[in-house]
Amino acid sequence: MNHDKLELVPVLSTCDLVLLSLAKAALEENGIVYHVTGENAGYVYPPTLSGYAYNPIAGPPTIMVTREDADRAKEVLESITQSQEQGL
Repeated sequence: MNHDKLELVPVLSTCDLVLLSLAKAALEENGIVYHVTGENAGYVYPPTLSGYAYNPIAGPPTIMVTREDADRAKEVLESITQSQEQGL
């Protein structure tokens, strides 16, 4: 992999801090390297009691992976996002 010009693509954007933590853990467990944009921008606007953090300027935190890992990352994250949507 050429690290000089890594092309990162978004695989998940969410204001849900629990979902973000679960997604990061799942990617790490599967050996997928990621970068989160906007993760610390929420500290300007602290999370609400519901556990959501959103900065209207930066937008929601977004997990980025290399283009080569994008399909695999989406597969890993699909079960997590479906569980969260179903309230499991």
